[in-house]
Amino acid sequence: MIQTLTPPAPAPLYVELARSIEQLVELWVEMPPGVDMLRLHREALKQRINTAPGAMFSVKDRYRNCLRMNCGVPWTQAIEAAIRTLGDLAKRQL
Repeated sequence: MIQTLTPPAPAPLYVELARSIEQLVELWVEMPPGVDMLRLHREALKQRINTAPGAMFSVKDRYRNCLRMNCGVPWTQAIEAAIRTLGDLAKRQL
């Protein structure tokens, strides 16, 4: 079962978040159709940020504007900085 969460305020990265009720270890982020998460993945790797673009989870070239995020680790300033960087990279594609 998937539960959709809406952020309380506009954020540079999050458009729509979904979490699995059965597995509370991942978030799915859906960006506007113009954002290519495979491209964002390549740009993020240059800054030592690894991502899981949604297209990796489809055999039909779907979910190109989606990103899966693991949330099974404690929140740190480094994680927050990486998420902000991903948001900046995504905004450049809009």
